[in-house]
Parts: sequence; C-alpha cells; structure tokens
Amino acid sequence: MIENADFSPEELERRKHDKIEYRKKQRASNIFILASTLIQIIETLIILCILLWSDLMIMFKVIKINDESGPTILQLSFFILFFVGLVLGFFAYKYTMKFIVTKFDLSGKLLDTTIEHYKFIKRKK
Repeated sequence: MIENADFSPEELERRKHDKIEYRKKQRASNIFILASTLIQIIETLIILCILLWSDLMIMFKVIKINDESGPTILQLSFFILFFVGLVLGFFAYKYTMKFIVTKFDLSGKLLDTTIEHYKFIKRKK
C-alpha cells in the first residue's frame, strides 16, 4: 500500500476530490440506469399494447376473420408482433436515453462506462 506521506498535500487533496467526484458519478449512473430500465419497460409495454390493439382492430374490423381460421391467424400475428414490439421498444429506449442525456446534459454527470453504453452519444470533453 502506498503511504500518504509519499504525496504532496495538493496531490492528496486532488485524489480525495477525484474519489468524491467518482462516487457522485457512480451514484448518478446507478440511479440513471434504474430509471432508464423502468422507462424501457414502460415504453416496450406501451408499444406492445398499441401493436396488439391495432392488430385486433385490423383483424376484426377490416379483415373480419372467421371463426375457423381466427385463432391460428391471431396466434401467429401476436407471436410476430410481440418480437417486433420488443425490437421497437429497444430502439425507442436508445433514442429516448440519447434525448434525455443530451437534453439535460448528463454526459458530464455520469460515468464513462454508462455513456459508452449508448454508443452513438458523443462524450463532451
């Protein structure tokens, strides 16, 4: 372990300040990740509900499916729309987080690893 006597008082103060700053960024990053996860879940559920509701409206109002083929068509369309909704939810999540980070200028308040998770966001120097 390095003795504190090996460093000047200015260096010790700088290291202490850097450690405090890192902890602040780490706390902010953890809160941001938790909040963004909740936002992603909500966005994905909303997208899935909209897709499935529109599918039901199209099937019953526009196409007017019959009783024999109805369950099979609905199962297939729900299966496909579920995966489409998940993919759209991921894209919506990325763009929402990009908007939030740039709008509120959070790039200086979060850890570099958190910012790098959103690969298309440029870190301000």
